Amino acid sequence: MLFIKDYYERSPSSGLWFCEYGQNLVGLIAIDASDPAHDWQPGKLLTRTQRAKDVASVAVIRHFYVMEKYRPVLIQDDLLAHAVKTAFEGSGTVERIEVTPPVLSTYVDESLRKHGFVVKEKTAELGILKWSQSKYELTREAWEKKKQ
Repeated sequence: MLFIKDYYERSPSSGLWFCEYGQNLVGLIAIDASDPAHDWQPGKLLTRTQRAKDVASVAVIRHFYVMEKYRPVLIQDDLLAHAVKTAFEGSGTVERIEVTPPVLSTYVDESLRKHGFVVKEKTAELGILKWSQSKYELTREAWEKKKQ
């Protein structure tokens, strides 16, 4: 947590955004498009040229949460749209975005589907009721088609 800002600034296609209402934090989303092959050291700032090179072809949504009482106004859709746009337009290198949302987070599932994400694979069955967990993906091609 100490260098979270530095971590998400490694790539122009990555980011961490907070949604506030007045003085209250109501939601957040974080997308990581940094190339895992590049060595990152906490506290080390990268130049613009280095940041441009530190982009993977697959971005991952690492965190996505909106407080329950703000979900009916669909803040999650605005957060997701902004993160997806940043990932695809930030460098031009990202070809797809992946996310494995928490089980029973139907508001996240609905927002992902609304933005063109599709289930790539079922990753697990959890709990005694065997709740299904899925990995979603959105390709650049599908995003560009949806944008038109």
